[in-house]
Amino acid sequence: MCYDGVIVAWYDDVYHADQIGERDWKFMFPHLVMPDEEPLSRDFYCCIPNNTFNSIPHYIILNQHNGICLVPEDNISICPPKLINNVEIGRYFCKFDGTHYVPNERLRKAYPNDTAVIPKILSNQY
Repeated sequence: MCYDGVIVAWYDDVYHADQIGERDWKFMFPHLVMPDEEPLSRDFYCCIPNNTFNSIPHYIILNQHNGICLVPEDNISICPPKLINNVEIGRYFCKFDGTHYVPNERLRKAYPNDTAVIPKILSNQY
């Protein structure tokens, strides 16, 4: 299974990713999870397994058509820039500037080191 998407969170290993509770999913993605609904019961969520699943970083990715994926690091690759159709994009990014999504203040505060390396990553890509 392959999806285009944009990373909105990451965890050092699957244990920490698995600790995301129902309340957290509803807070992180309120437009995708209804208040009285079990978040992982809907078909918007997918989890991509691999052989080293427990010991590598995992990423939460907003993908096309209002989906969310939990993906191990070795299943992620950089793809050509494109707009992602997901109702939650505005909760994490202030705009798409043609080469990448620009993190909003909340995402920049949550991942300050990641935000700082965006220019370096982009310079290596183009």
